[in-house]
Formats: sequence, C-alpha cells, structure tokens
Amino acid sequence: MLEKPLDKAVPVQAHPPHEAVDEPARRDGLLRHTDDLLRRVDELRRTRHAATALRLLEESLVGLHEPSAALAVAHGRVLLALYRPDDAAAVLRQAYEVHGDCADVSAWLIASLSRERHHDDAATLAAEVCERFPGSALVRLAAGRLMVDRYRFEESLQYFQKAFALDPSDPRGLTWLLHGLRCLRRYDELDALAVSTGLISDTARIEYATSLLDRYQFERVLAEIEVVTDEHAEMPALQVRLKALRDLHRLDEAQRLAEEAIARRPDDPRPYVELGYILDDRYRRGDALAAFERALAIDPDDADALEWRTTELRLLHRLNEAERTSQEAITRRPDVPQLHLELGYVHDDQHDYQRALTAIEQALAIDPGHESALAWRVIELRQLRRLDDAEEAAREAISKRPDSPQLHLQLGYVHDDQHNYQRALTAFEQALAIDPGHESALAWRVIELRQLRRLDDAEEAARLGIRRRPDLPQLHLQLGYVHDDQHNYQRALTAFEQALAIAPDDEWALSARINGLRRLRRLDDAEEAAREAISKRPDSPQLHLQLGYVHDDQHDYQRALTAFEQALAIDPGHESALAWRVIELRQLRRLDDAEEAARLGIRRRPDLPQLHLQLGYLHIGQHDYQRGLSAFEQALAIDPDDEWALCARIIGLRRLRRLDDAEEAAR
Repeated sequence: MLEKPLDKAVPVQAHPPHEAVDEPARRDGLLRHTDDLLRRVDELRRTRHAATALRLLEESLVGLHEPSAALAVAHGRVLLALYRPDDAAAVLRQAYEVHGDCADVSAWLIASLSRERHHDDAATLAAEVCERFPGSALVRLAAGRLMVDRYRFEESLQYFQKAFALDPSDPRGLTWLLHGLRCLRRYDELDALAVSTGLISDTARIEYATSLLDRYQFERVLAEIEVVTDEHAEMPALQVRLKALRDLHRLDEAQRLAEEAIARRPDDPRPYVELGYILDDRYRRGDALAAFERALAIDPDDADALEWRTTELRLLHRLNEAERTSQEAITRRPDVPQLHLELGYVHDDQHDYQRALTAIEQALAIDPGHESALAWRVIELRQLRRLDDAEEAAREAISKRPDSPQLHLQLGYVHDDQHNYQRALTAFEQALAIDPGHESALAWRVIELRQLRRLDDAEEAARLGIRRRPDLPQLHLQLGYVHDDQHNYQRALTAFEQALAIAPDDEWALSARINGLRRLRRLDDAEEAAREAISKRPDSPQLHLQLGYVHDDQHDYQRALTAFEQALAIDPGHESALAWRVIELRQLRRLDDAEEAARLGIRRRPDLPQLHLQLGYLHIGQHDYQRGLSAFEQALAIDPDDEWALCARIIGLRRLRRLDDAEEAAR
C-alpha cells in the first residue's frame, strides 16, 4: 500500500552525467524505459509473479552503479513479496545512503525492517524521517504500520490521522485510518469516516467491509463488496466476500465463486487457499488438503497454505505426516510464528503437551505479542495441570494485549479448571465487553451460569446470545444443555435440532441430538441418528462414542465396546473412549482385560485423572478396596479438585470402614 505514483519515478542514470549531457534522446529513452520497467514490475508483483519481476529487475540493474530511488523501492517491494525482508532491508538501506532525501525509500525501509521484526531499528528510523519529512503522508503511514506490527494501536492511529490530514485525497491514507480505527474497535468513528469520505477507493471500501465482518454484519459486507470494481482489488474483495458467505453458511455459493476465481487466475495460489477453507467448512478434509497442496505447487512458500496443509492432515488424524509437513514448513519459513503454532497443535493432538508448549514458546520468541501464541501457551500450561502458571501467563498476556477477548477467555478457562466459576464468569463477561458478539464468550457465559446452577440466568443468556448471533449453532446447543440441566429433554432436543438446521454436519450438534434422544429413551431413534451422523462425519470419534453410549443404554455391551474401539482407532488418546473401553470390559466381566486396558490408557495419557478412576472402580469391583483407594488418590494427585475423584476417595474410605476418615474427606 505504500506506493509511489509512477509518474513521479526518478529516472535511471545508466551512465555518469558527463557522458550523458549531450545526449537528450538517450536520456529520454532511459526515462521511458524506466517507467515501462516500473509499470511491468508493479503489475507482476500485484499478480503474484514476484519471481519474474525480480528477474526482470535484476537484469535491468546489471551495470548500474547507483539505481534510482524508484528502482530501489520496486526492488525492495518485490523482495518483500518473495518473503525476503532481510534482503529487502539490505537493498533499501543501500538506497537510503544515496537517496536519504527520498521519502519513499525511507518509508519502505521502515516497512522492511518491521517485517524483519527489527522493530527498534524501524522505530528509530521512523522518528528520524518523520521529522525530516514533515509533509510526507507516506512516511507516517509506514510509521503507523510499524505500530500496528507492535500492537501499539493508539500510536498507530495517531500516525494514520496525520497521514490522512496531510493528503485526504490519497486512498492509502483513508484505508489505513479505517484500519487503525478497526484495531481499536472504534466503530462509531469508523462509520462516520466512511460516510464523510464516501469511501473514495475500492481498497478503502474493502477495509470498511472487513470492519463489518468484525461486527458480524455479513449481509452488509456482501453489499459493500458488490460495488468493488478495481481489478487490482479483486482478490482482497473476494477473500472478504467468501468469509461473509462462509459465516452465513452459504457454502455452495462460496465454493462456486472460489472455483470461478481459480478459472480466471489459475496461476494465483490465493483462490486455491480460499477453496481449501470452504472445503474444510464442509468437512471434506481430503479435498481441502488437495486445494492447499495445489496452492503450494504454485507458491511453495505461501504461509497460509503451509499452515493449512498441516491442519488438514491433523484433522484427518494423519499425525505423523502432519508433524513432518509442519517441520518442513518451518524450515521453509522459519520467520512465521503461525507455523510454529501449527507444530504445537500437532503435538497437542498427540497429547505431548510439553513439546506443544515448546513449539508455542518458539512462536512467541518470534512475535511476543502474537495473540494465538499467547492463548495457546495458557492452554498447554492447563493441559500440563500447571494452573498457577497458566493463570500467571493469562494475566501477563492480557497486560500485553488488553484488546484481545481471546486472552480474557483463556483466563476464564483457567478459573473453570480451578472450579472457580464466578471468577470464570467474570473473565468471560470481560471478553464480551470487548466483543459483544464473540462466539466462545457468549457460549461460555452460559456454561458458567450453568456451573453456578443459575439456570434461569443461563437460559436468558443463551437466548440473548441467539438474538445477537443467530448464525451460531453453538448457542442453540448451549440452550439445549440448559434445558437438559432442567430435565426438560424435549425442549433440549428441539434446541439441538435448531443447531443442526444451521450446520447439518456440525459434530457437536449431531452428538447432542443423539444424546437428546437417549435422554427421552428413544433408543432406536438414537441409534439411527448415530449411524446417520457417522455416515456424515466418519472422521469423528465423538460420534462413535455416542453410538457406544446408545448400545450401553441398550445393555448391549459388546457392541458398545466395538463402538468405543472404533473411536480409539481414529484417536488412540481420546479420553472418553479410553475410559469407556474400560467400563465396557467391566460390564462384560472381563476384569483382567479391563485392568490391562486401564493401565494401557494411563501409560498413553498419564495426565488424565479419569483413567486412574476407572482403574480404582475396577479394584473396588474386585473387592480390593485398598488398591481402589490408591488409584483414586492418584487421580486426586493429578487434579485435587476433581469432583468424581473426591467422591471416589470417600467411597474407597467407606469400603475400608474408615468412616471417620471418610467423614473428614467428605467435609
């Protein structure tokens, strides 16, 4: 966006001045050549042919002692497009030594240093050149973008306001001013600015439409994007449009538009990435993986495609391949924190939480303010049951990024793990104060009210959430869970079916519907619903679990065991499947097999109190009460506040006739 008009380009001096003084025709030819070259390079860069642009530039630069400022800027921008910010900075530093009086060179040097994450150097330069070029909007835009990269949004807005005041007719200034207001969620001011300026360019209109996405106003997004006509804005406009369609669950339309874009631009990786997102929304994991691999065939360094290739392999439960592709991606783009995060997600799926935490901390070493990395550091500390450290990490993250609802959510999850539901509720309400339409915050407010047994308030919160975000199946699910807590199973089932009306393939809605039918003792219907759900989502261990629960309700323990083993074939470390395999073996009176399954589960997932509980129940069933009590105490050593482990310990003490100890434990 920091772009110099081509009609102001500085001509190349191909020869020393004393050789060219008497050759005006040659000078005119060089000027025309430079203008043509810059236009061609700019077009190639915009259309994702940066490698071709670089070859063209390097051929033209051969023999030039001091390339013009315009050529140096073009060279730097192409290198940035090729994910080479260090090389871009080197080119622009050299140009800065020669063309220190050129604001464009200074602006793009700031940009390259920021991209290289040399923020302190970039800030020092920005302060210097803002003083040197008091009338340059471009320099202030560069300084503002640097502040965005540092998550210092108030300061970024000040730079964008100054840039816009210097040149209100420049669409870049308006676009970045809108962006600055978006970052601060100052939507009333943003709307007023859009009205007063009439959104003078398509780039500004796309930024405004993105602010509507932030506010979940998806139909208005589509109306704004409909009037974008600039062919250079086609791909950004398409991305925003497709996101709105996906959020509206209009996936057929979104897929058609993505496929049309691929037909128009078969050598651009971006439409394939967008198609991959849509296919992922449709749970067509294999097809989504193919789309991301097609993007990588065009641009092997595309960070989004690298990330999502691994994501799809994870979702397909091909974890060894996912780990390999994640490592390959990091080797190719070590500067991208999201790729280290993706490796962390792989290790999390493998239930190797220490390695997951290490990967996430590597992401934070690259970008200490990265919102998702800050959140996942808290998650992995929770997985490791280091709850005090998790709380400290959450509070530290909030101090770094107070603008992030996600980090307040993480603090809420920590308090929920600590069984401190009132503090958890407060954290989720703080997230909603930042973003009143945040899906997870709306859902978890309901959950905590249920935990506090404030069921009327929970029902009211669920209905309020549905009115605010009628597009979310999750909120209908939460309303159903409230009704389930109220033992009103028919109303619960109705709510679950409303969730499915929004997202027919949603794993949790399918699971909830089966559970609702089980609650109503409609077991034949529940079994049919489970089999239908598995045919839709065969990748889901949760749905095989539901089928197992149905068979358990039918007292058909062998078929239940088979269903749980099918869940484990998909996810060998799945907590509930490991536990229920033990339960069904106990039901079948295969006690030796049950003990072996419990111990195998503990070796696979030593972090789970549930498996120690299952081992304890087995020993109690064998009348070996001391070993049963030992197993319950091992569960409590993992989670001292686990409700079921606390109950089991009391049972173990009672069975041993240690009634005074049992009473003390109960109190």
